[in-house]
Amino acid sequence: MNEESTVTQEVTQELEKETSALMSLIEDVDWQSLLISAAFTLIKIVLSLIAIYIIYRIVKYLVNSFFQKRFSTKEELPNRFKTMENITNSVLLAVTIFIAAYTVLSLMGIPVGTLLAGAGVLGLAVSFGAQGFVSDVINGFRIVFEEQMHVGDTVILEDLEGTVQQVGIQTTVIRDYEGVIHYVPNREIIIVSNKSRSNLRVLIQLPLYAETDLALVRKVINKVNEDLIIKFEEEITSNPDSVSFVPYTNGQVAAQIIMYTKPKDMFTVRNYAFEAYVAELNKAGIDLPDYVVTTSMAN
Repeated sequence: MNEESTVTQEVTQELEKETSALMSLIEDVDWQSLLISAAFTLIKIVLSLIAIYIIYRIVKYLVNSFFQKRFSTKEELPNRFKTMENITNSVLLAVTIFIAAYTVLSLMGIPVGTLLAGAGVLGLAVSFGAQGFVSDVINGFRIVFEEQMHVGDTVILEDLEGTVQQVGIQTTVIRDYEGVIHYVPNREIIIVSNKSRSNLRVLIQLPLYAETDLALVRKVINKVNEDLIIKFEEEITSNPDSVSFVPYTNGQVAAQIIMYTKPKDMFTVRNYAFEAYVAELNKAGIDLPDYVVTTSMAN
């Protein structure tokens, strides 16, 4: 019991010494100066962040104004400038965040240079895991500067088809025809089939019974074509050719019409033409099978 009591007393005395030293250290601290210094540092940080934000907004406004002005003078390539605007804004935001973080750490007295040096060593260690990110960025810049696709273009990326919503330095955003948004890493984009760079072919086939009066069919379709040329003067880039008759399934033949349109007008012209052909053929007393086929492909 005496030995245990002695050990307890020694431990208690040691704790008292440490507590006394800690209290002495706390008492020696000039809390008023410390709080004043912290308050000034906080004010500096707030003012610096406000200044950085104001500069960011000014630069962003100038960038957006520049691209909007380019839109008004470069109507033939608005999507390209929209894409470049998005990327420029992304880079600007990243640079602003880096500057803000660097400023805050510096004002807090944290040795940023030492951290960056350590980050270099750490970056070397994690660089193998960042290869995908680097590939995304490199391929993203290649897509933009080679003008493979722009915002608003209709493209096919392997088995994905839709409209380009955004081309970023890391990810490309595609909206398919069902409205689903797809985020595609740029490193996964190998082949880009752009349907907005050239005129599109509209191919319409109207199946007919073998005993149909083909001369009457030709006359009706040619009349519809004349109306189409007038109605879609701006949209149709190559007028409908003369109707041709090709073999079809089940002993039938098909009336085939081909025309070319601007990319964005292909579906409008095709649907209108199809309805006009069927309506006029029915009006002329020409019976059609229960189904027809329409297809389109790029030129």
